[in-house]
Amino acid sequence: EKQQYDPTGQAPYREACKTLGVIPVSYFLRNMHKSEVSMVHHGLGPQGAMALAVPLVTNTSILKLNLRDNWMEGVGGAAVADMLKENCYITEIDLSENHMGEHGAKALASMLIENTTLVSLNLSGNRLDERAARHLADALSRNQNLQHLDLSHNRLGEAAGRCPQDAAHRMLPTGRCTQDATHRTLPTGRCPQDATHRTLPTGRCPQDAAHRTPPTGRCPQDAMDSLGETLGTALAENTGLTSFNLAWNCIRGKGAVAFARGLGANIFLRAVDLSYNGLGKEGAVALGEGLKENNTLEELDISVNRIPPEGAIHLAVGLKANKTVRILKMSRNPMQSAGCFAVLKAVEANPASAMEYLDFSWRSLLSSLQDISVDQEFEDLFSSVKATLPNLQVKHGGQIRPLQKELQRPEQN
Repeated sequence: EKQQYDPTGQAPYREACKTLGVIPVSYFLRNMHKSEVSMVHHGLGPQGAMALAVPLVTNTSILKLNLRDNWMEGVGGAAVADMLKENCYITEIDLSENHMGEHGAKALASMLIENTTLVSLNLSGNRLDERAARHLADALSRNQNLQHLDLSHNRLGEAAGRCPQDAAHRMLPTGRCTQDATHRTLPTGRCPQDATHRTLPTGRCPQDAAHRTPPTGRCPQDAMDSLGETLGTALAENTGLTSFNLAWNCIRGKGAVAFARGLGANIFLRAVDLSYNGLGKEGAVALGEGLKENNTLEELDISVNRIPPEGAIHLAVGLKANKTVRILKMSRNPMQSAGCFAVLKAVEANPASAMEYLDFSWRSLLSSLQDISVDQEFEDLFSSVKATLPNLQVKHGGQIRPLQKELQRPEQN
């Protein structure tokens, strides 16, 4: 008797599980006919992911698939990537927290070059480093169909040691953070804080009291700078993405500047999350220049980026000309009242400003005393701006007390 066609792929799935020696997931069998399937925390592992990919090649029902936290690693990620080369029905997939690393990223990058139906991809928390980022950057410059990409909580900006902004301080094989005060072993022969990046003949960091000898001669900052340029170039060339999340990736230094320039050149992105990185003054300056030209970006989150008052003032220069940014989050930056004032003043000076929400708060879970406080001059300015932008909301740490001294406000250029 002729077997009835199975569009969901139950039979191939059972056979694949038998071949790979894994137990079929009953939830998947029951929901293969639905348009949306969520398999979060199912413990699939590499083999389980490989088995799952087999029926999905021909499945025509599932449009949204969530496989977050299944520890599929690079092998499982590669199997899913191969499946997505053939499947033309899945439009959204969440592969976050699966420990894919470079192996999985390389396979997914290859998939993105061929796939024309996927519009949303979440790769958050997959231990993706600078090598993985280079594969993805190449794919981003060639794929024009993907609209939403989440690469947050990875290691894209790391060349060595721990991420200095990672609260968990995950240990990497190379050692500690390049900016750690103890300066333990670094994978470089150059001082990580030496602006000229000169290679020292001894291989020791001149600021390292213990003078531990690093094993290589490459400055980790050089790798990060190059990475930022790679991502920045890809971003400038991409014409599909509308939202991009790069939070918690240790993007800093010249790499942050290069990425900011790429963002400025992009004319399709609507929302960008760069929070918990290290833009600093230089990155803020580059962003300010980019915002002068960019007239598509609507939401920008640059919270926790070490932006000082001077950086905020330069960013404000771009806001004077920008006509599209509606939401700007700058919380937990050491920008003081001077930086807040400069940003709000730029909004006031821009008659075409679309600004609706400014976040200058600290959002501390431990204490509200660290919020960015503002002075009376800021409050007076805000009252004036409300006359022309009645819907504008500003979040900050409250007004400075009369006896509280504020650091001198830098002069605005």
